[in-house]
Amino acid sequence: MPVHQMWDVLADVTFKPVDTETKTDTPSQTTLTYQGKVVIRIKHVDDELDNISTETLTLSKSAETNSWSLNQQEVDRLKHLLNQR
Repeated sequence: MPVHQMWDVLADVTFKPVDTETKTDTPSQTTLTYQGKVVIRIKHVDDELDNISTETLTLSKSAETNSWSLNQQEVDRLKHLLNQR
């Protein structure tokens, strides 16, 4: 898959919050927003193929799987940033 097409499947990727200080204590919490410099990297083994930086990133929690991912609006925002560089 060409690298530019990899950004199209970003909504299918699940994330695990790694910041133990983040407020993820409540089971009813459905969004989590990181603020500051956030970098999303596309890697193959140890090689970085592409990356994008943003000042915010919002993850949404799936009620069915309890996993975190980017909703389509967030993916579209990131792809817009990608196209502006």
